[in-house]
Amino acid sequence: NDRFRLIATVHINNSASSLKLSPATCSRFTEVYTPEYSTEDLQNVAVGIMTQYGVHDKEARFVAKGLTSLKHGLEKGLKETLTSRHYSKFAHFVGHHSGTFG
Repeated sequence: NDRFRLIATVHINNSASSLKLSPATCSRFTEVYTPEYSTEDLQNVAVGIMTQYGVHDKEARFVAKGLTSLKHGLEKGLKETLTSRHYSKFAHFVGHHSGTFG
């Protein structure tokens, strides 16, 4: 059927990924490379999510900068990183609980 399309995404170049695809598997797909998000992109994603929940922009930016400080500390000390998924999940958490922090 020429109307059927399969779209899949993986992060094979990400050190956080444990998925390793063989060349034979990769040859069955068209690879589209997208560059990593910049620090500013990651912060903007988090701010955008938090403001959708009613968190004030100034507070959302403060939290996003804190995440970036944590990201840099992890990269320096443990050779780990925070990804867009982490920024998004934490921003949703803050958004859901923003009225409960006092």
